[in-house]
Amino acid sequence: MSTTETTDPRQVIEQEARERLSPGWKIADVHPHYPASNREVIELCSASGYICSVETINEFIDKGYMQPPQNQGGRMCWSACDICCLLAALENRERWKPAPNKLHDAKKTAYRIQTELSHSVEAKEEMLQATGNYTLEDLLLMLKRDENPAVRQLLHECVLVKLETMGVEI
Repeated sequence: MSTTETTDPRQVIEQEARERLSPGWKIADVHPHYPASNREVIELCSASGYICSVETINEFIDKGYMQPPQNQGGRMCWSACDICCLLAALENRERWKPAPNKLHDAKKTAYRIQTELSHSVEAKEEMLQATGNYTLEDLLLMLKRDENPAVRQLLHECVLVKLETMGVEI
């Protein structure tokens, strides 16, 4: 009589997520145990080139960018799948650490890198002058219509600067 081993798909997915996270844990010099703590998860995100804090995690949960991890005794208990979801949310929201960031700078516009490196108000003022008398609506319409990815990225940066000057916190 032979027995067949049945494997719970959730366990398979969790194991694959752990394997995917393994290089990040090594970079962070953290020896993970699951469930992971907020501190460990934030260290992993930081080592992976993202800006992340408890406030970021709460924001992402509140805005529905991710489901909250299980809670035990008032503390978040992170599975590997939960961590992968957080990393995906950070990537989708472009919550990359400022330049120089060898893991994410290739995804940034030249303007964004210049601004991050200079930390200057002058760079933003130059961007506002370059957009001239365009309204936020004008910029959004151009962003919607242009097919060139480089132009769209630049317009995105223009929109962010315009929103910031309007007092919108990003």
